[in-house]
Amino acid sequence: MTEDELIALNQRSYNEIADEFQASRPEIWPELRYFSKLVQKGDRILDLGCGHGRLIKLFEQTTIDYHGFDLSRNLIEAARQKYPEFSFRVGDARQLPYQDSLFDSVWLIALLHHLPEVAAARVLSEAVRVVKPGGRIVITVWQPDRISFWQKLNRNSFLRQWGDRALIYYHFFSLRGLKRVVLRSGALIEEAGFLKRGRRRNCFIVAYRAPIA
Repeated sequence: MTEDELIALNQRSYNEIADEFQASRPEIWPELRYFSKLVQKGDRILDLGCGHGRLIKLFEQTTIDYHGFDLSRNLIEAARQKYPEFSFRVGDARQLPYQDSLFDSVWLIALLHHLPEVAAARVLSEAVRVVKPGGRIVITVWQPDRISFWQKLNRNSFLRQWGDRALIYYHFFSLRGLKRVVLRSGALIEEAGFLKRGRRRNCFIVAYRAPIA
């Protein structure tokens, strides 16, 4: 399957399972609280792959200008109903409809592992473009634990069945591989490591756009 076909597959699948998906994830993952220190009052934040907007709960103690962006129209509609005070848009993160240097930070929580590596690099380049100089880009990706029943496409790419009616594409990055893609986008790395939740260990990177000299 081509890059566009894989992304279209995920778009159809998340539209199909939108109700079940948001019901299965009503709260943010607790380990994400680690990143709350990166947000200041009044920050303009872009949440790429926002789904139904649950990352907003990370910022509940701070007044922010939040913007959510996702490929799934049905998940965006759910987000708009739950959080009508914030801005949500449907679209392809490889071509963001925002002006340069608009956001204080850009968040990609559990997004890049749904993209082939070339597409992930394009999304990161767009994140670098729309974040302000010195602004942060916060990235997390899954590390697989049990994939024996997943359909393998190649060394790092898989299809996972959701229930009995949807297939979802995953590309798994090692931390080294994720660092390589981040640096290729033009971002600089501030911090990198792993977040633990039970037996699961997922990669994270806090990157930033170089300040203007």
